[in-house]
Amino acid sequence: HVAGDEMLKSVSRAIRGAVRGMDIVARYGGEEFNVLLPHTTKEESWVIAERIRESVEALHPDSSAINELPTISVGIAEFPIDAKSIDELINNADRAMYTAKKLGKNRVVFYER
Repeated sequence: HVAGDEMLKSVSRAIRGAVRGMDIVARYGGEEFNVLLPHTTKEESWVIAERIRESVEALHPDSSAINELPTISVGIAEFPIDAKSIDELINNADRAMYTAKKLGKNRVVFYER
């Protein structure tokens, strides 16, 4: 558990280092994070999401208890185009994230209706 906690902290730092000062990074639960990108289009979000993905991919755990290098699957949804409420926005970004996982992980996917 200690190695896993350290990895989550490293991932959190990588995410925080890849976003802008106005962006909000929050752990959503377990190994999931939400990143809110105010005043950002879906296309602009792609650039930031790729920067996040590359930053996480570049992590190299110090612990021998970690067998795999970390990767991240990112789902992007834009308000109000993809959702009319915050709950719907989170759910749709989550759907896109699961699509990214199904497509092979370590990728960024837009929510599509």
